[in-house]
Amino acid sequence: MNDSSRRILLIIYIDWLSDFSINYIVHYKNIYILFFLSVISTLSLYSFDLYESKKNNINLNLIIGSSFKYEADSFPGRAGFELTEAEIKTSGTYLEKLKYSLSFDLSELIGDDPALKNAYIQYNFADPFRIRAGQSKIPFGQEYSLGVSDRVYITHSEGSKLIVPDRSVGTIISGKNIFNSFGYKLGIHNSSTYEEEENVSGHIVFSGNLFYNNKGIKTGYELLYSSDETFSHGAYLQLNLPLKKDINLFFIGEYLEQRYFNYHWNHSLYTAVSLRVNAWEPLIYFDYFNDNVGYDGVEDKLIPGLGFNVYFLNDKLRLLCDLRTEYLFSQPEDYTHKIHNHSLTVKLILEI
Repeated sequence: MNDSSRRILLIIYIDWLSDFSINYIVHYKNIYILFFLSVISTLSLYSFDLYESKKNNINLNLIIGSSFKYEADSFPGRAGFELTEAEIKTSGTYLEKLKYSLSFDLSELIGDDPALKNAYIQYNFADPFRIRAGQSKIPFGQEYSLGVSDRVYITHSEGSKLIVPDRSVGTIISGKNIFNSFGYKLGIHNSSTYEEEENVSGHIVFSGNLFYNNKGIKTGYELLYSSDETFSHGAYLQLNLPLKKDINLFFIGEYLEQRYFNYHWNHSLYTAVSLRVNAWEPLIYFDYFNDNVGYDGVEDKLIPGLGFNVYFLNDKLRLLCDLRTEYLFSQPEDYTHKIHNHSLTVKLILEI
């Protein structure tokens, strides 16, 4: 198949996906059928590099994910399919200096317009100094993104999401490969936007991230100050170590603290470890959130879980099975066990 044929198929596929998503999902909500047909229709597309030369390129990527989830916290239990990820992204570079990125979250398509996820331009003066303007992830908190190649598995718990900012409009100055190992990110954004909260206008957020990254080891310190009188900081460690041929060890750990001035700290701890052997990757994780102040109705949570990933199609397709137990506790003055929920999630994610 030549490049022209691929581009024609790509245009047909995007048009089909948008029409089919709106008409079929809204009326029937058989999301698992949408995912299956999406996989089949994209297998013939070898590449999504729309344009590439020695110094310039334009890319188009799709991430589609569908999951089946069973919750055993009620009798006889609840189960159903869900479109968990549907993202389309275009990015490119010009003369190896100017970069752009534009992406939409199509999983919000039912009843809403596609949500703008990223929209920024970035100029790379050199590795130690780059400047970005537009809407992107605030440089605080490790982003547990949805793609396959990012080697990330489980999202934050509901409580932890309240500490980690989501995307907002602003400016980021960053650098990497300083002394071949160090990097930094400094950001200023116009609002305090969190994954589980609506935009709070009228606030300014300052954030920073200083890290070491070399030979599969990444560790750093991060902080955030918002004009709504909250201060957060934390530390993280990531390991991505090849042990033998086709055997890799992956670990991520992050500890965050959030403080409302003159009040108590909120705490978040997330750890995950996996061992990939060829296409199989068993994993285990631990997620804890301690809510002392600031979030009415959010209780302390402890979430242990285990599962595995299976990779197909040169790591473009991933099957994830995740079994977790969610323990909810009362407020610290009692700190007695209250309730626990069990859930099983089976997810397919395609990234091309």
